[in-house]
Amino acid sequence: MNGVLEHSNARCVGFKIWPLPETPQTNAAVDALIEDRSVHKVALHRSNELACFASRQLVFAARKNPKDFTEGGPRPKIPFPKQVFLRFIEARAPWSDRRRTLPSSDVLHIEYEGLLTTGLPRVAAMLGLEGAAFQAKTKKRNGNDILGRFVQEDHAKILETLAKLGHPEWVREDG
Repeated sequence: MNGVLEHSNARCVGFKIWPLPETPQTNAAVDALIEDRSVHKVALHRSNELACFASRQLVFAARKNPKDFTEGGPRPKIPFPKQVFLRFIEARAPWSDRRRTLPSSDVLHIEYEGLLTTGLPRVAAMLGLEGAAFQAKTKKRNGNDILGRFVQEDHAKILETLAKLGHPEWVREDG
């Protein structure tokens, strides 16, 4: 990260960072970015934790069996390990809490669900690129049906888990 930020020709760079307890070096990088007031920051937040978890699990599945994830082919369904999901939410909670306390003067907060409609124009304005045209994909890679990313036999368990968490809406993600 420091090498990229210190590169003399770099005017605009970006990092996708998932700070979790098992990655202390990532958390150190996040701390350094937060403390550096000369760096403009965008905090892209995805409020649908089931969607975050499903995306992560799909990445793991694709790494394990890349031939199952060919472009244009049917999307494989993934299992729902309930305890792993609950630990995932627990691990992300401190970062979500911390993200909410970042000074708004230093950080542009954008919700993932509104990224294409209002988020990218706000980023463009922050970078002095007003009027830039952004071409959105015509179709999301995994669609808005988050429940449909999981194997059918786990749907009842997912619905029960989400009800207990108070977030039955996480079965979909529009935007």
